[in-house]
Amino acid sequence: MSRLLVDIGNTRVKGASWSAGELAPQCAAEHAEWSAKDWQRELFAGTQVGRVLAATVAGAASKDALRAAAAASGVQDVAFVTSTASACGVTNAYPQPALLGVDRWMALIGAWHQQRSACCVVDIGTAATVDAIDRGGRHLGGFIVPGPRLMVDSLLH
Repeated sequence: MSRLLVDIGNTRVKGASWSAGELAPQCAAEHAEWSAKDWQRELFAGTQVGRVLAATVAGAASKDALRAAAAASGVQDVAFVTSTASACGVTNAYPQPALLGVDRWMALIGAWHQQRSACCVVDIGTAATVDAIDRGGRHLGGFIVPGPRLMVDSLLH
């Protein structure tokens, strides 16, 4: 059985299964109007999932819909990652670690493990974020601003 890895953003959901050390092709779609059946069809169809590991910045409704889709697919093991003070060799700069979006936290950990050096992580989606890590794996802080679509919409209105 595989693990289903899910990233639920404000606009899009991304998912891929992980089995025997291999990551399957990623699926991605906008999820704003999805029902639990849509979640099930898009993320669970054609895959034998034993466990779901998810990160979300989209709130409780998306968590509930993913849990319902997993249960309808026979999967009871659904875990949500959260931002912590430190993990996997990376130290969070935020005094209240949970205030750093879990998407940013996961990107920092991934970048650190890929580079093992000082680096900058930039993500442009619904929001645009920039975070820095020093050579010792310490998060130096970052910025979050509206992404391109939100910025243009705000300027036009």
